[in-house]
Amino acid sequence: DRFKGLRIRREVPCICHWETQAEQPCQEVYRYEEDLVRRMEAGRQTIQCRASDLNVSISELLYGIHTSTTSQVIAVVETGQQEIIQMLTAMQYTMQQRDIVLIRQIQQLCEWNVRHFTRQWNLEMRKMEAECPNTFIVLPRSRASFNPKSWIGQSYTLHLLCQYPSGPHRLDKHAGYELSQPKEWWAKVSPWLKHIITFLRYGIPLAGVVGAVIDTVDFKSFEAEINLLEKITEDLPDIVESDPRSFERAYVHDRHEETTIGPALRALYSFLKENDKAQTWGGLDKVVTPEGNILWLCEQHARPYKTPVLQLDR
Repeated sequence: DRFKGLRIRREVPCICHWETQAEQPCQEVYRYEEDLVRRMEAGRQTIQCRASDLNVSISELLYGIHTSTTSQVIAVVETGQQEIIQMLTAMQYTMQQRDIVLIRQIQQLCEWNVRHFTRQWNLEMRKMEAECPNTFIVLPRSRASFNPKSWIGQSYTLHLLCQYPSGPHRLDKHAGYELSQPKEWWAKVSPWLKHIITFLRYGIPLAGVVGAVIDTVDFKSFEAEINLLEKITEDLPDIVESDPRSFERAYVHDRHEETTIGPALRALYSFLKENDKAQTWGGLDKVVTPEGNILWLCEQHARPYKTPVLQLDR
């Protein structure tokens, strides 16, 4: 509707020059759907480059593009985060250019994880007619008297997060929602908490780079919140374990998660709806991006997506 007559053709450049070590990149391109995705779904691992006659790995071509590579992306993020932690904790450390490249690469992969996560689950909640923000952290209302060994029965505050892909963050201007729920409620939402843990651990960069200086404001960001959620999910009984490292919906292969994630998201929606009658969601705006993705963003990060009103001269 925005550009009538415009046809989009998605192509992926060849990477065979990685193997040949040619000075110039290969000029061959592959059609995303027709050449790569269909071959992958048919169980084929490679595609032949018409320019060099070499067989090129389809998974490497789709890395960071197709959702099937999510586990690979997360593995790279996890390894990169450990290297960044070592850099940040090293005394008298002088950052090299390769370190800046590493941090920026991890930032890009974290952003990819956020976009993939929000694209999948925000659309899923819209289909369920239970549309509301779904990323959050949980904090004890009283840190002084909080005992993680007896977390059930204690009071918490649930803080929604802005889903800004380059850096999800807490809404500092919102007091959050008081959360005092029985064990049964925690058991119901536990499958979703596992996804939140993954979102926090692999969707938020540990640090940023300004010039040659590491910005450590986000160093180990949300670490305490992640540990609390992990403690909760580990302690709850009768929770069928699923791989929390994957953003993919397991019920494609296993119908169990279809019956656990749905109720978990509905329980979250009911809680927020009950505690936010006006459904202001802490100031988060629902934004539909030009790509069709749904994001819940704070006022600052939602502003660029809002079309300004055209003022006509009289």
